[in-house]
Amino acid sequence: MHRIVMSLVAAVAVISTTGVARADLAKEAALCRDEATHPDVRIGACTYLIRWGDHSEKTLSAAFHARGRAYSALDDNVNAISDLSEAIRLNPVDPAPYDNRANIYMERREYDMALADFAEALRLDSQNGSTFNNRGTVYLKLADYHRALAHYDEAIRLDPDLMLAYNNRCVAWRYLGELVRSAADCTRALELAPSYWRAWMNRGITFYLAEKYAVAADDYQAAIRLNPQSAAPYNALAWLRATAPEGSVRDGAEATRLAERAVEMGDTPQHRDTLAAAYAEAGLYSRAVEEEERAIHLLRESGGGGDVTRFHKRLQLYREGRPYRQR
Repeated sequence: MHRIVMSLVAAVAVISTTGVARADLAKEAALCRDEATHPDVRIGACTYLIRWGDHSEKTLSAAFHARGRAYSALDDNVNAISDLSEAIRLNPVDPAPYDNRANIYMERREYDMALADFAEALRLDSQNGSTFNNRGTVYLKLADYHRALAHYDEAIRLDPDLMLAYNNRCVAWRYLGELVRSAADCTRALELAPSYWRAWMNRGITFYLAEKYAVAADDYQAAIRLNPQSAAPYNALAWLRATAPEGSVRDGAEATRLAERAVEMGDTPQHRDTLAAAYAEAGLYSRAVEEEERAIHLLRESGGGGDVTRFHKRLQLYREGRPYRQR
């Protein structure tokens, strides 16, 4: 939900040292800053620069920053934070390492650390719409939706074409029950980036909550086409096909196929719950009972108790030979 700020690695300067050819350093510098290069190659190139380059603190900071971003791309957050912290120490007036380190803290759910880094990034560059968007996402995760909206508004004011801010504001509006505004923002995100599957998914959820089930199904299908490797749109569309109040939208056979695919991609309590609802819609109540019992078992194993009551209510329906209908 956030756009990683491009680092200032283009500023990496290369000065030859004894025994190290200038051409070699120039080649490694190009690889170090090339975001399209595999992260392992970038890490090696940046390490070469850090060891052998004769840098100013500013250019050495850029090399650490680039290597930190490469570690982050490999989900090696420990080394990423270490390198980004060193980049900040060497060049504390560059906002980009703060922003990138904050994004990692956000992913680790260390929200206080993320907010502190985003605040410093904005102190150094108050005109960066992406940073406002990223900090807004921390507030979104903290369920502080009005503060999240204020940040997304500022991000869009600074960068009217910042697609991610519209997508994220779509989610914030939805949590506040403002479904018309939510749909409008996701639509704007899709106008800016028609291939961004998350915006299709988010708009589909909004339409589903607005009881516009047919158009929600269309959006979920678009998300599946754009990202067939994600279980989320399969599960969402399966749930809709299995439980929608409108008979014209329900399809037990399709719901079963979609839900089975979601379970293959991730055996979670929610996916098993959806599969149970799909079997019930298809009239396969004994299988629905088995899957709902499996969903309850998985939920208890995971320590999540919030859905147990709802799962048990659905289990009772299936034992009675009745499908579940979303209210």
